[in-house]
Amino acid sequence: MLRDGVEYRDLGHDHFDRLDKTKVINRLVRRLGQLGCEVQIKHAA
Repeated sequence: MLRDGVEYRDLGHDHFDRLDKTKVINRLVRRLGQLGCEVQIKHAA
């Protein structure tokens, strides 16, 4: 903003989730496993 002289633009609440969906999925599966859940992944068509 300061360097380029452009106005602030909010990237949205899910910006980092949209960057790498595989990373988010793996993190959430690992977290569910830590909570005692067994998870199977089936990708939507």
